[in-house]
This record gives sequence, structure tokens and C-alpha cells, in this order.
Amino acid sequence: MKALAVCVIVLGIGLAAVANAGNAISPADLHTLVGVGDPHWSPVDDRIVFVTSQSNAKRDGTDKNLWLIRANGKGLRQLTFHPADDFAPRWSADGRQILFLSKRDGKAKAWLMPLEGGEPRCLTHFDLAISQLQWIPKGRAISFVAKVPPAWKTGPQKAALMREVVSPETKIGVRVIKQPIYRSGSQYFGDNRPQLFTLDLDRKLITQLTSGGARVGSYGWAPDGSRAAVLFDLLPGRMNILEAKLILINPAGKQLRSLDSHRGQFIHRAQIAWQPKGDEIILTEWMPTIELLKTHLVNTRTGKWRQFSTGFDLERFSWRWSHDGRGLFALAEDQGNVHLWKVNPKTGQSRRLTSGRRQIGHHSQMFYPASLSLSGNSRRLVATETRSDRPTELVLIDAARGKISTLTKFNQAWRKKRGLLRATKFKVPLAHGPTIDAWILPPLNREKGKKYPLVLEIHGGPQTMYGEHFMAEFQILAAKGMGVLYVNCRGSTGYGEDFQRFAHRNYPGAYPDLMAAVDETIRRFDWVDSKRLGVAGGSFGGYMTAWIIGHTDRFQAAVAMRGIYDPSAALIGDIPYLMKHWFEPVLWEAPEKTWDMSALAFADRVKTPTLIIHSENDTRCAIANAEQLFIALQLHKVPSEFVRYQDEGHGLSRIGRPDRRVDRLERIANWLLRWL
Repeated sequence: MKALAVCVIVLGIGLAAVANAGNAISPADLHTLVGVGDPHWSPVDDRIVFVTSQSNAKRDGTDKNLWLIRANGKGLRQLTFHPADDFAPRWSADGRQILFLSKRDGKAKAWLMPLEGGEPRCLTHFDLAISQLQWIPKGRAISFVAKVPPAWKTGPQKAALMREVVSPETKIGVRVIKQPIYRSGSQYFGDNRPQLFTLDLDRKLITQLTSGGARVGSYGWAPDGSRAAVLFDLLPGRMNILEAKLILINPAGKQLRSLDSHRGQFIHRAQIAWQPKGDEIILTEWMPTIELLKTHLVNTRTGKWRQFSTGFDLERFSWRWSHDGRGLFALAEDQGNVHLWKVNPKTGQSRRLTSGRRQIGHHSQMFYPASLSLSGNSRRLVATETRSDRPTELVLIDAARGKISTLTKFNQAWRKKRGLLRATKFKVPLAHGPTIDAWILPPLNREKGKKYPLVLEIHGGPQTMYGEHFMAEFQILAAKGMGVLYVNCRGSTGYGEDFQRFAHRNYPGAYPDLMAAVDETIRRFDWVDSKRLGVAGGSFGGYMTAWIIGHTDRFQAAVAMRGIYDPSAALIGDIPYLMKHWFEPVLWEAPEKTWDMSALAFADRVKTPTLIIHSENDTRCAIANAEQLFIALQLHKVPSEFVRYQDEGHGLSRIGRPDRRVDRLERIANWLLRWL
């Protein structure tokens, strides 16, 4: 195994090993967990193809493979075994072949696998990596997105010329930046732009359909394959960095009409869902002012938009049309759950299909594309499901009654051995506001009459939510003898627009909600030791962790991760528009008020021993802020450590290299145990 690329600045004693009792979950179990997702129902029968992912400790990576199962739970078999990632499967129209992406040649390329026997074969024999792979309906052709220079023209392209082009500046290590959004996660966009291509499988003809300085964000083909709706983002020369452009093109790349006449607002980059046997597409609009996603139906013949109301005050996303075009299905975050809804596209009348404490089709803390697919007759759906004590598995949902049955059990045996805990949900009353939801995991094997430490975990965003989903970090802390409290303070999603809007330009406003949750927990649960409290969080949660320890001494340990600890630092992140829309006043209007919102401004008051964790390639929340917080704590003689992960970005805890993710969990648990 490669050596850990972790640079650690340490004050005090080193990392202590902590024994786990019996078969309790440990950080190393990340190598055992199986992720399940991206299911797709065959267009001709009851077979379902899906993807599993599991970390590979030997090569410090993740193995992704394709699997097949029937809707009755029988016929489970693994389709691909290659050590490189195989993912994003798509059925052919006759159900006899599966198109998928694979990194077998080092870069993501299109592969085609016959299900009646035979080895997969590569279709894109050129040097460029591709993404957003789709079949073009009613034909023997596929489409994909590849990054190419803006100067490349639309029309036929030769495979031999489909190579990465690097500018002279890039070759010598110089980046020339000309617009405010130029990187995301740990990646820089570079000189090239994602553009849409097609490949005729019979003639082996590659055609470039789009070109220029804008980026293809997403696209979708009409059911008859005669045209595609293409959504561009990061438009060159536009001051509005979130403005999008929507156009309609034919398979030759000819623009048929512009569809971007919607007042120049912001279009959420997501799947474009075409109405079967119709001319409308459905897509969602996102505003950075902490409003709910707005849903629109766009007529591709007339270019007219109409806002689509579903009658419930929740986020709607991941829309799917029934195959007759008469119904719509959508997911919605709902008080810590994610449920499936059915909606009438003409009237907006809606009905929730699923219920109970679960998250269907979407894990609210993982930020992966939603996993949801309809059967050929639209009577059933296959989706992922997670609960607080259950990692993700596939489930079947009856589209009429909402009945749910479990389809896969990849993690069942492991879960039973580890004795995972189901969170208890309870309400927290606020002195000046509504009640809010909170969840608590008790310490594993808790003894009656004994007191235990409690750790408050704070989610990022603030436009996300905690709830009914599996979090390995929380289960590990509970297994090591700590209670874990997590809260949906005001500003979280899943509770309607007024609740969500509370966080708008009110960044430290979650403080009283979080303190009320701690107080209510101590009152309700007699095993909580009020003198052994910890606090931890990442991103917005990291900021709130630093804010909390600067305003109270009631916590004996803190872990601040990947945070912006001074609002002015939002300008050096990969989404600098946050400064304008989420903070008021902005830095240049009233710098003293901006400083008052800064956790760094209160670092001289901190007494809580603090672990700071940050990734060196985090472009969302720059590591410079973490450096400032660490030095400030050191100057004031606060026990503190600073852990830096090389080559990782903002998503370390979710998509980082497995050995680093394990290391991170060990350090969090051991720091809290050390001080609690």
C-alpha cells in the first residue's frame, strides 16, 4: 500500500490507538462497506443493471463494477470484474447490450457489453476522456461530452485528432484566468471546454455538435432522437456567473431554436427530462438567495416556459416521466427523510408515495446523482434506500401503493455483525422560533446509570440536511463510547422555503438553535454527561464549530473541518458568488460587520482543545483560512493540531482516497476520546 500522504502539525501527544469492543464498527470498515446505486430498468423485461463501489485497500482506490438482478430478487450476478472502474450503465433499446463508461484504458471511455456472451469492447478509440454517455434514441448512435479547445468547429472529427490540446502557458505551469469561476472541487477547468459529440456505431463517424467558450453542463435527447436540448453554463463574457443558456439542436449540430428566454435566471445543472410522446422538457431552477428549487416545463416547439407548481413546499428534484407521459415522479427532502412523490403534469396535483423514516433515491449528505428508474410499464420503480442504521441498498417501489421491498442485501451480514444503532429522533423547542428536528445515537453497549460524553455534529451547507441516512462517522463515534447528536437547525433543507430562508445572510444564526438542541438533549437523556461535550462539523459545520468555541466554553473538545472561518475568504473559493448572496453586508461595504461574522475574530476567546482538518486542494474553502485559525489558537496557547491531506479536495470524507478517509475517521475519534 502506498504511504499515507498526510502532513500533520501536532501539538501535544500523538495519535493513540483505541480498542473497539467486540465486533463494533471501526474506521477500517470503510473497506468493507459496499455502495449501491445508479440502477436502470431494462426497456424490455424485469432486469435491472446497477453499480457497486467498494474501496480497495491494496491499491488505495475504489472498485466500481456492474451488476445485474431481476425485479423478483433472483438472478443476481456480477457483470464486470475489471480492476478499473466500470460505471454509468445504459441499456440498448432492445435490452441485449449495455453501454457503460470504464477507465480500463486509464481514462473514462465508452464500452459496449453484450449480455448474451462475449467481452466488452471499447467504442471511443481516442485519447480524450468522456462523460455524460447516452444512447441516441431510434438509431445506432451514442452521444457523449468531451473537453476540447473552444476553437474547434462543429462537424465531423477524426479519432486520431481527438487528443488533449495543452496551451503553451499550461505546458510551463502558467494558468491564465479570465473569469471568476475557473475551478471546482480540486480541479481547474483549464483551457478546454466540455462539448457534445455523437458517434455513429456503424459508420464509426464522430461528429462535434457544439463549440465555443461555454461549457455543456447537461443535455437530453427527445424520445424520437430528432433533437436534443443542451444546457450551457459558465458563459464567456457574462458578469452573471450562474447564468445558463438553453438551446435546441438536431443530431447534426444545427441549432433549431434558443430556449433561454427565461429572464436570465439561474438554471440548475441537472438531468433534462423529456416528455415521452411530447414536446416538453422539465428542469429545475436554482437561485443563490436560499429559495427552493423552482420547477419549469419548457415547450421545445414554442419556446414558452411555465412554472410548475406541485402544491407542496419542499425541494423537488430528479424528475422522471412515466412512459406514457401522463405522470411525473420526483424526490423531495422532507424533515430528514427523502420521499418519492407522484405528480400530475397538467394540474400539479401531487401524492406522496413513500413514508416512514428513510431516504429514497438520494443520500442527503453524499451529493451523488439520484438513483431512481422506472419499469417499462411505469408500475414499479427501483431506487436506493438508506436509513440511519443501514447503508445504501436497492429497493422496489410500487408506483400505485408506494409499497417498498428490499432488493439487494450487500451489507446485511456485515451490518448484523457490527450491531449498528438506529438513531432516535426528537423535537427541540426554540425560545423564538419553531421546533426543530434532532437525532441522537447513544453509545454502543451503554450501561444503565453510567454517564457518557456527547458530540454535537453540524452539517454543511447550510442548505443541506441531516436525517434518516447512514453515516459511518457517527456510528464509529458511538461504537467508541460517545453519544452523537445531529440537528437540522433553521436554514436546513426539507422544511419549506421560510425555514430554509432563515440562513440567508444570517450565517452564524444557527448558534441558538444548536445550543437549544444540546440543552434539550441533556434534559431528555440522563446518560449524557454535561461536562463532557464535544462539537464537530465540516464546511458550514466547520465554521459553526469554530464560532461555537469562540462564544462558549461548555465544550471540552472540537473538530473543525474544511471550513470558511472568515466570510471574506469566500472570495477565494470556487463559488465566490456566496459573498454577494449569502453574507450581508459584503466585505467592501462594511468590513467591520464582515469581521463580526468571522469565527477568527473570536479566536482569542477559545479555550477548547481543537483539531483542525483540511485538504490542501480544497478550492471550495481555501486552506489558508484553516492555517489562520490554527496559528491563532497556537498564539493563544489553545491545545490544537492541524491535519492537512495532500492531493485531496473538499469532498475528502465522501470521495477521498480510502486510506485517507480511514485515517481521518481515526483522528476524529481519537481526538474526541483524548479530551472527553
